[in-house]
Formats: sequence, C-alpha cells, structure tokens
Amino acid sequence: MKNLWDNKEIEEYIVKLYFEKKLPTIIIYKLVTKRFKNELLKKTNNQIKRDIGRIIHRKSENKKLNRKSRPLGKCPKCGKEVFARNRTINREIYSCKCEGNNDNTCDFKLTKRAFGIVLYNSVIENLLKYGQTKPINNLVNGNKKCEGSLKIDLNKKGFLDIQEINK
Repeated sequence: MKNLWDNKEIEEYIVKLYFEKKLPTIIIYKLVTKRFKNELLKKTNNQIKRDIGRIIHRKSENKKLNRKSRPLGKCPKCGKEVFARNRTINREIYSCKCEGNNDNTCDFKLTKRAFGIVLYNSVIENLLKYGQTKPINNLVNGNKKCEGSLKIDLNKKGFLDIQEINK
C-alpha cells in the first residue's frame, strides 16, 4: 500500500472519525495506527500523519480552501476550471485545481509574474479564453524589452511564450 487512501477501509474510517465524530487528527492517528497496525507496518509515523491530513483535506466539504471563489477560465490541458490560489506568503500563482478531481493529474500553472510584468486576472482570463493576450508593451524577453503578445504554449516549462511584434 503506497498511500492510506489506497485502502478504502482505512480512508472511510478516517473520514468517519473526522467528520462524524469530530475527533482531532492526533486522536485519529492513534486510533488508525492501533486498528490497522498490520497494514501500516512499512509506513513511518510522518507518512501516516501526512496521509491522514491529505485524506481529510480531500474529503473536506470546503473544497475552496486556499483559492479565490471565481474561476478565471478553463484549463487548456484538461478543460477544468482554473482558480487563483495563494501558494506562498508573498506570491500568488494561478494553478489548475480541477473540480471533483483531487488526484492532481493536471500540472498547469501560471505564475503571477512573467516576462517582467504582473499578470492580473484580466490578462489570465484572456489567455485562457483566447490562448493569447492583446499586444503588451515592455515585455522582457531575455535581456531586451519588446512589444508582443503572451500566448499559452503547453510544451514550454512555464506554459507561456512571447509572440513578438516586429515594427
């Protein structure tokens, strides 16, 4: 068993303890390790605690935890909704968090800053809707400033590329 959620009996037991009995996670950890001792022999205490936390997070009714409520558009990779999410204290990123799909199969992400500019929600919405933006001044491509459109390129590392406008 790689993860606790691979075993449906353990997963259902954790969900029952947390949501129905309202027990704190440390008590859940003790009960799970006591009841499923044989199944958990190869897992460390930290792995078990981490998996319990992940199961609770995934089954939480508040699926909008750590993201803004309004979707910005459809993910170009999987077609699900893309939300702005606060992933660090000082930096916001836009990442694909698929509705009803919590197995993290989609890796689509856009950073808040790219090519020397801040990507506001309106820019992200245009990117997701049309695949590119209107022309933008002062983009930084390498060491030079240029004018061009940002476009989504799923083959690039950051999923963004510049389409320079020749003057």
